[in-house]
Amino acid sequence: MGSYSCEKKRGTSSKKNKKLPQQRGRSDINHTNASTLSPKKMGDESELPPIARLFLALKENGIRFQIAGMTAGLLQGVPSTTLDTDIWIDLPERKYVAVQAICEKLNSTILAKTVVALEDDLLVNFLYRVDGVSSFSSEWKKAKKLVLHGQTIKILSLRSLLKSKMFLKREKDLAHIPILKAVIKRLKKS
Repeated sequence: MGSYSCEKKRGTSSKKNKKLPQQRGRSDINHTNASTLSPKKMGDESELPPIARLFLALKENGIRFQIAGMTAGLLQGVPSTTLDTDIWIDLPERKYVAVQAICEKLNSTILAKTVVALEDDLLVNFLYRVDGVSSFSSEWKKAKKLVLHGQTIKILSLRSLLKSKMFLKREKDLAHIPILKAVIKRLKKS
């Protein structure tokens, strides 16, 4: 499993008087009640990294998700970096409020309708569609499984990630395409 880097961005919060992540002091952190996060399965969730608590909370709320974007690539061995984690949610975008509510319970800062900074300042983008690939359900069946921070999660396959990058053709996508092709070719040979 590869690691990934994350530069921290700052934005404004949609909540009045809520401090930005870099301004938080211990007195304004309201820790999630661990009993709401399946203590029977995971033990003490307060010791889990915020991203693992997010994975767990999404699962417990019956929300299917898979890691997309270059984080999906990094977790499958693509040598690259990314500034955030993209999580593809199996809900229509109009239901983004349900995901925001989960994030608020986890002491995340809402930066935009689909962007949050977790308690450790990791930026998460929630995607409600991924262009250039099949439906969530079709991609779910092809997704790779990985255990990350004790959570089994699904990750968009490298081939699907490549298809999305080739469809979007943004400057950063064009930079990732040859790297993705090389890794897919290397993995095919092994």
